[in-house]
Amino acid sequence: MAFQLTDDYLNTSDGNAMSVDDRIKNAFAVDGKVSYKGKQYDSEVELRKLLIKEGVIETDNTSTDVIKKAASTLLGLFLVVGLSTLLFACNGNSKSNVNVPTEYCEELVKLAEEGNAEAQANLGICYAKGEGVSPSNEEAVKWFKKSSEQNNAKGQFYLSMAYNRGMGVSQDWEESIRLMKKSANQGFAKAQSQLGGLYEYGLMNTPKNHQEAMKWFEKAAKQGDPDGQMNVGLEYYGNEDFNEAVKWFEKAVAQGDVGAHHFLGLCYFFGQGVEQDKMRGYNLVKQAAEQGDPAAIKSFNRMKSELYGTY
Repeated sequence: MAFQLTDDYLNTSDGNAMSVDDRIKNAFAVDGKVSYKGKQYDSEVELRKLLIKEGVIETDNTSTDVIKKAASTLLGLFLVVGLSTLLFACNGNSKSNVNVPTEYCEELVKLAEEGNAEAQANLGICYAKGEGVSPSNEEAVKWFKKSSEQNNAKGQFYLSMAYNRGMGVSQDWEESIRLMKKSANQGFAKAQSQLGGLYEYGLMNTPKNHQEAMKWFEKAAKQGDPDGQMNVGLEYYGNEDFNEAVKWFEKAVAQGDVGAHHFLGLCYFFGQGVEQDKMRGYNLVKQAAEQGDPAAIKSFNRMKSELYGTY
């Protein structure tokens, strides 16, 4: 029988010194299964994703092991959310003609209609985002397909995202993964980063493979992709190579990555890989918290309590 996990059991203010992390471990140790809020969980990872989302698990504990585990599961959430929204982003690298307009305009439409694959991908993005033209998933997919058929990496990637979510086309994870791999193998950084996420967390029925995941994260990171940089940073952080972790977090922070602000802030606050600077760490975490990162909000409140005596 699955262990019935309750909020009361997770409440660390009950006088028991056991941490939330230990309570979760003990719950799974009973029968290998845990029931929480009407749903059964067969692994700690899946349950931790929910608990982080709800703010139950904190990532500001001074214990490196606890932070490392929370960071890993939190990143899984970032990747899941990313897969549902990335169609509307226009980031990434492309080896196609960089002079092709990215905004909706007559020149872009003309080039797309003439068969320019990069223009077709960019026009599809305009329709997906509704920038300069009425939003239309169907029109977006039409242009992504035209671009993809010419083996354009950007077109393949965004068509992959459309199949992933069933936006303008019937949902088809197998086709989504096929296109994502083609795009990644051509060097499209966003595809490489997302492919890494699939392998790391076993998303879209992909077998988990940490080594394969890191291969793609590193490829994306070296091209300047902030998601890839964040993942590489967390890998070093988990291995307690804080100097390298800080290097990659800083690269991602420079591009505005919210999660990187949080974890770089933790490094400064606790003096991990850098000279300890609690105020700098506090301000970095504050920036992430102000953008709604639930884990950063928890860390920010703890830091505020330590620095100013208020919670």
